[in-house]
Parts: sequence; structure tokens; C-alpha cells
Amino acid sequence: MPVTDPTPDVWTIKFKNARTTVVLHVYQLQTLSSLKVELLHALNSAYPSGELNGMTLPESPDDIELAKPRDFSNVESGAWQSIEPDAQDDFDADMFNAGGDVTPKGKGKGKAKAKGAGHKDSPLGAGLKDMCAVAFRFKGQKQAPRPVDDDFDEGLGLEDDVLPDADGWNVELPKFEDVYGLNDLVPDDQLTTPKANKFAWDV
Repeated sequence: MPVTDPTPDVWTIKFKNARTTVVLHVYQLQTLSSLKVELLHALNSAYPSGELNGMTLPESPDDIELAKPRDFSNVESGAWQSIEPDAQDDFDADMFNAGGDVTPKGKGKGKAKAKGAGHKDSPLGAGLKDMCAVAFRFKGQKQAPRPVDDDFDEGLGLEDDVLPDADGWNVELPKFEDVYGLNDLVPDDQLTTPKANKFAWDV
């Protein structure tokens, strides 16, 4: 990937598949197809075996599909929304800039126009933003919906439901234990403290 000068027009995007993350610097208004070209080039460079998470890397960037979080403030929910061209027609106007900000056409009751709506085939128009996560998969890589676990349910009564990524976006976000290497910690209820002799004194 060519060196990109740090300017406000350049964003850092984290492309995710399973536990793999590919970080690219992209321009707000470059086409999504050019993003896929850069992503595939990075994958081929990083995985010369031609496989990623058990899947064969595609020969064409057109075989890569992208999605953004449905809720940028809660990526852990696992809900993703496709940003493929054939899915963009279904976007609400307030989704183009991921923040709901709109620029009115004029005074009165005229309809508002979303920022970037004229550049749908771009990170800006697709509703992405700097430092956001973007799910990617290869055509034919759809995953079955995962059942809701106790950690996700949190008393919301979703035991018989499935996680919102019903479209099969395979993204595994790191847990606290993974990030800080705390997998081998002893649970609090299993901690033992040696009993001190209250009559012993250091002399």
C-alpha cells in the first residue's frame, strides 16, 4: 500500500474477519471497490499461503463483501449492516454519516439531505468514520447465526433468540481476558490466603 500523508481526509479503518484485523489508511471519498483492491493486496501479502481463517483468498476483489456496525457505540453487539452497492439503496438518510447529522436544503419544511449522500460508493457515503471497524468476508463465507449466551443476554430474555449478525458476518472481537492475558487468573472464590500466626513477630 502506498504511503499516505496524514490529513483530515485520510481515515484509519480496521477491517475484521474472525479474529483477524487488517488496518488500512483510506481516503474518505475513494471508491469502495478500490478499498477491496487494497484489502486483497494486504491479505495476499500477509498470507502467502492463500488462506485466511480456513477460507481461500479470492482472486478478485469483487468477491469481498463489506459491512459496518449497526451501532458504532456498541460494536460488541455483533450487529452488522452491509455496505455493498446493492444494499445501499435501503439505507436511511440518517445512516449515511453514522451520526444522524443532516444538512438542510433550505428554510422551512424541506427534506434534509445526509452528508456524503452524493458519494454513496465511498467510506464517507457508506456511513463509515475514522477508526471504525468494518467486517469483511468472501462470497460464500456466510456463517450460521450464533445463539445468544448468558453474557450477551444479561437478563433481557433473549435465551431463545440469536445474535443480530443473522446475515453471517464472522467477526470475533477480543475479550478483556484476551487483550490483557488474564485467562489463567484464579477466580475470586478459589483464592486461598495463608493464615498468619497472630503470635509470630519478626525479630
